[in-house]
Amino acid sequence: MDPMSSTGSTSGAVETRRPPRAPCCDDAPATPGWYDALRWLIALGATLAALAITLAARGLVEPTVFVLFFAAVAVSAWFGGILPGLLSTALSAWLIHQYVEPRDPASAWRVNELVRLAFFMGVAILISSLSHSLRRAQTALRAIIHASPIPIVTLDWTGHIRGWNPAARQTFGWESQQMLGQAFPLTDGEDASLLAERVCTRGVIHGLETRMASGDHHVIDLSLSAAPLPDASGRASGILIMAEDITERKRVLEALHAAQEETRRALGRERRIAERFQAALLPDQYAAVPGYAIAHTYRPALIEADVGGDFYNIFPMDDRYLCLVIGDVGGKGLDAAVVGARMQHGISALALHEKGHPDVILDGIRQTFTAVGEPDRLATLFLAILDRETGRLDYASAGHEPALVWRARERRVEQLTSHDSALISMTTAPYHCHEAVLTPGDILVLYTDGLVDPHRPGDPDLFGVERVAATLAAHHAEGPPAILNTLYDAAAAHSAGNLRDDIALIAIHRLEDPALPGEYVFVTPPA
Repeated sequence: MDPMSSTGSTSGAVETRRPPRAPCCDDAPATPGWYDALRWLIALGATLAALAITLAARGLVEPTVFVLFFAAVAVSAWFGGILPGLLSTALSAWLIHQYVEPRDPASAWRVNELVRLAFFMGVAILISSLSHSLRRAQTALRAIIHASPIPIVTLDWTGHIRGWNPAARQTFGWESQQMLGQAFPLTDGEDASLLAERVCTRGVIHGLETRMASGDHHVIDLSLSAAPLPDASGRASGILIMAEDITERKRVLEALHAAQEETRRALGRERRIAERFQAALLPDQYAAVPGYAIAHTYRPALIEADVGGDFYNIFPMDDRYLCLVIGDVGGKGLDAAVVGARMQHGISALALHEKGHPDVILDGIRQTFTAVGEPDRLATLFLAILDRETGRLDYASAGHEPALVWRARERRVEQLTSHDSALISMTTAPYHCHEAVLTPGDILVLYTDGLVDPHRPGDPDLFGVERVAATLAAHHAEGPPAILNTLYDAAAAHSAGNLRDDIALIAIHRLEDPALPGEYVFVTPPA
């Protein structure tokens, strides 16, 4: 039975205040007067028909002469309810005793007759109860479909509409009378009969996206869920469709995808520009120094897509002194790279005038930092001036990670610490110059915070300066290029590849023989 076959279009406002209980809200639904008369006529007619057929064909129905009366009771109870069913039971018992198995009215009822009467009454009660429950369920189903805010449509196996609830009328813009018996108006060359065939073959279908023409000649994007619709016998007689109008959702998603694509292209352009800026910040001249092996590298982040603000430089100030610079500008992208470029140019200019005074150079860079209008930008910087002949290292640090020195004679790692603040426009305290000496065999390692900050997701344990020092101590004999690769690999392993920041690294090894030719190697990142 199609639960929508009697659904009509209605309209009206919904009251939020509970109205007084109306008579039609009683448990028994209101029915027309002629229907009550019909229930009794069905019981009477079915019972008399059973008697007539039994008497006319008694020879054919022997010995089951009561089967037709049993059918009459069942029909009366199913269509009429409990009282017509009991009427049919009583009338059947009386007719049987009068015309089928006549007996003396004064004689007592036999046991088999009482059993038969009780059986007929039980059948009448059971069938009427089942019929009543089924009708209530069908009434509730029709009410649910009628009140549903979701468009619900029933089709036959040819794709023609059999039912159309008010939500479908409101969504699709077609009146029920216009659409009943018509083919479901799918567009884009789709056929509703093929949809019905697909449901027949596959069973329930969820989230099928399609399009249909609306009553106002617009095309609506739909998401359909469909299932076979059984009839009273349990066989599928058509399909039931629940539709969702996804026109607005698709429009929003398309706009979102277009905005995401435009953002991706814009970020790609900015990244390419930032990469060019960053490449310009790396050492561009060969700075081999006799008696020293120098290696440097720059490794981009594995996780974050934006270019970082890390930079470094190695350049000769004259024939004797070498300037070493490594820093990190807060933030990412083009802005950080531009600030890094400004700092690089400022350092190069100041270093030529302030030889031997890295603290003065940092003070000058801070003034430049303030002058270019970066009040909220923070940067760290380590700057050192190396005397090639003596190994003396004058350095100053603006909040940067401590440089590490492998002391070959003492076989330990020393941290070159400084407690001066990072470069930020609001600070005014002067920077301080510190001194260290690289003796033959010593190795100086400079790095940015991308090396010490990695950690596994959900685990706050950073790789840390202590692990960097331990790794340097364990691999000091392998040479500067291998040391840089080992440090990077150790940080990546500790964080399970969760490297979210760029890493700049410099390693300088003072050779045992000062007459040996210098080495200067850029360690290329692995592909």
